[in-house]
Amino acid sequence: MLEPQLHLYMSGSEFDNGYNLYYLSKGLLNIQTLIDKSYLTIENKEKMTEKDREFIQVKADNLRSGSFNADIVIDLARVGGALLPAFTSMTPITIWNLVTESFSFLNTVFAGNRKGETFSLQPGANSMVNVINGNGNKIIQIHPDAILMAQKAEKTFEDLTKLISPEKGVENISVFGRATGSKGLYVGIEERTNFENKKRLDPTPVSFKGMIIKVDGIGFNGKIRVIEGDHGISPGEYHFEFLVKDNPDKLRNSFLNVKSFNALKETTLNSSTLEQRIYKLRIIETK
Repeated sequence: MLEPQLHLYMSGSEFDNGYNLYYLSKGLLNIQTLIDKSYLTIENKEKMTEKDREFIQVKADNLRSGSFNADIVIDLARVGGALLPAFTSMTPITIWNLVTESFSFLNTVFAGNRKGETFSLQPGANSMVNVINGNGNKIIQIHPDAILMAQKAEKTFEDLTKLISPEKGVENISVFGRATGSKGLYVGIEERTNFENKKRLDPTPVSFKGMIIKVDGIGFNGKIRVIEGDHGISPGEYHFEFLVKDNPDKLRNSFLNVKSFNALKETTLNSSTLEQRIYKLRIIETK
């Protein structure tokens, strides 16, 4: 029997008296997907093939009562191909540590973003990358592979955090390595909140010229084409929504007509560059 490398624990009332299969299957699928994406990142591949499924298998063993407790085995049938400097061999530990490093990176920058902090990426020593905050301080140092992994797996991490809901009986999910040098992953209410707040609303209004090119008259939203803007609004197409939805004439008169707009920028953090990207323009007024 293979020695287990990881210990998985799902806590909450939905796992106390029998296991809620919906939450259990969702959690297990996300863990499997994260390990897949780590393997693909190290192997520099985009998709898992049938051969890859033969080479790497994730198995659960020794299920125990008391919430959901299980040992996890990452079973490798061979040593992988081209690896970057921080990962000198394809082992269960290097695969799992890439998962935890990418999650730590995302959770750190999303937690700071939630507080209004800004970040940038700068080259570090030994092919590493430094995450620098707005005060010029180094927050964390990370291998570029973990940033690539974060890009691949951000949606999966987000789906995992969405499972956390004490009201629905899912309090936390944790996966910890049993071997020396293996790192842990913990997802609770704080982590869910960090991922939920990737978007933020800039309180300073901005002005631009543009025209609405797609509209939903019920929701007072759609797409707007910015023709001339300032304050970081480049020409292009953006989603929009009127903050006050009580004047259909303004909405109608702006459709395919160039108007001047005042709006608030709703931005989201780009995890690969740590730059703020406009997610939506919330229209205050048009004239």
